[in-house]
Amino acid sequence: MYQFGLRHEANYDPVCFDMKERNGEDAPIVQLDHEEILIRSRIRVVRPIASSLCDFMRSAIDQRMLVA
Repeated sequence: MYQFGLRHEANYDPVCFDMKERNGEDAPIVQLDHEEILIRSRIRVVRPIASSLCDFMRSAIDQRMLVA
């Protein structure tokens, strides 16, 4: 897992690339449970965010265009 962000200010769950599930040079983006990491030293995926960085960017662009 490579962390690159957090969900939002009130949530400490890290957002990471799941390198174990990568496909070539791209990897799924997942949200992890920060308490599971801190208390039990275990990685637990809370939810998938996108199947890849490309899919995440496409979704973000599509949502932005719907709002504009």
